[in-house]
Amino acid sequence: MREVALVKEQYPAAQLTLADFSGFGVYNCERIPAAAERGAATRWYWEAGHFKKALGDIVLQRVMRQNTLADGRFGMALDGATLAANRDRIAAERVACAAAQPELFLSSRQLFAARRSRFKESGVQGE
Repeated sequence: MREVALVKEQYPAAQLTLADFSGFGVYNCERIPAAAERGAATRWYWEAGHFKKALGDIVLQRVMRQNTLADGRFGMALDGATLAANRDRIAAERVACAAAQPELFLSSRQLFAARRSRFKESGVQGE
């Protein structure tokens, strides 16, 4: 956010917005096919770090249209005044996603527990 503020200070006419599309919203909280579902695919993501073109098109559309980031649907403009609201949004989405996709969170807990056990067994300090 500081970098965006610096650019706006240096170039007052710049139309620059920092947007956050993370969280657990309608696009982010997608069921992950089980390992046995080899032919199944997700709609929005190739895997955890890369979304598909269809979602990229939605992101671009939301960024390029005036005021769409203020509607609370997907993506949120970030600045000093919206940080707390953004954290609250993510927390609320997480609760809703956990209720809709409990297996998604269960598998994450299992992965972390397994990793923690391996650290303890190897004598590595910390997590």
